[in-house]
Amino acid sequence: MDENKFWSLIEKVKITSKDDIALRPHILKNHLLESDPAFIESFNQCFVNCVSKALTNKLKKAVFLIKGYKNDYDFIPYVDYLISEGESIFEVALHRPDDLADIALARNESYVAIEYRGVIHEAYEELTERDIPEFEFSFPAEDLTNDFKTIELSKEFPKLTEKYGN
Repeated sequence: MDENKFWSLIEKVKITSKDDIALRPHILKNHLLESDPAFIESFNQCFVNCVSKALTNKLKKAVFLIKGYKNDYDFIPYVDYLISEGESIFEVALHRPDDLADIALARNESYVAIEYRGVIHEAYEELTERDIPEFEFSFPAEDLTNDFKTIELSKEFPKLTEKYGN
């Protein structure tokens, strides 16, 4: 699957949910169940690739300002949520995370974050009665930090600091 098909399905799910993020996992699962196992495997690999791209200290610091999350167990599900928001928001998160301050982000994204990745696996298992194969995951070249200095963050992310004030 190319990235255009991946993002097209993500956008279709978002539009169909009418921005009710709690519906997104269920809508995604229904779309995946209408496909075949190879499609789901390919979709999952694209999803994993997106998560891999997002594992940067720059984005982790921005998410800390937005949500107060310091550990990877909270940060990575937030990345899942950002993916569910679609390609344009995800690209902002990757390349200009301070500009996330200009976007209305959901306050109850944790439901999507927990369920979104899970329904990919569930759909595959329902179609095949097997676990989805493991996919290549690229770990970041740098260790992700948990050391956040407010003064440094306010310089790096002035808009996020002003909006969220962490």
